[in-house]
Amino acid sequence: MRPESPFYEKSLNSLANSPVFRDLDRPTLENILTECSLKTWPKSAVIFPEHNQEWFHFIIKGRLEVSKINVDSGREVTIFMCNKGDVFDLLAILQNKKHDVLSTVLEDLECLVAPMPVAREWLIKYPELNKNFLPYVGKHLYELESMTSDLALYDTTARLVKLILRSTEKKSKSNQHYPVKLIDNLSHEQIAKMIGSVRVVVNRSIQKLKQEGIVSTKRNAIIIEDLEKLKENYSHHFN
Repeated sequence: MRPESPFYEKSLNSLANSPVFRDLDRPTLENILTECSLKTWPKSAVIFPEHNQEWFHFIIKGRLEVSKINVDSGREVTIFMCNKGDVFDLLAILQNKKHDVLSTVLEDLECLVAPMPVAREWLIKYPELNKNFLPYVGKHLYELESMTSDLALYDTTARLVKLILRSTEKKSKSNQHYPVKLIDNLSHEQIAKMIGSVRVVVNRSIQKLKQEGIVSTKRNAIIIEDLEKLKENYSHHFN
């Protein structure tokens, strides 16, 4: 991307505020940005593994679901939910072969993209970037470990509660409720894919939490009404 691009400063600020590129000085960020271009996808678009293998993606705006699907049964499970400031596909970055996943755009997506060999060179050329990237990868590996153990150890309601707690933002001074940002505006079917369940079971669990006065819903948004009660009623699931 050239400095005269109308998207240049916005893109530079997005890099500077991301968990992967933060702490890099401006000249380094500018060098990285010169090797990137801006690409957009509309909501519901699918990005296939072959593209992920060739290109590094950094999200400036939007939300993306990375999932695996069983073509025989049609069952699907969400591996990662990627938002502004995230990069994808992590396994394609770490190893030079196709990662057989489906990347589906949930909200109109704006990404900085660069050829994958160039992005891998950044990790060698800029030690500060490598210092940020390793903890970022570690965080996502921990999420995968949590998802695997949750599927084996907990029922659907417990898995849903854990997802809600991981996704909960602190309430603002003007709002006594706790927004559940990560899964905001997702359908029950999409939430089900994140916890290895099905829509009807997730719907039943949400209704149970509503009846207990713990959460409320507005369209597809889940809002925590009583965080302490949520922890008190369900903490025994996680011991």
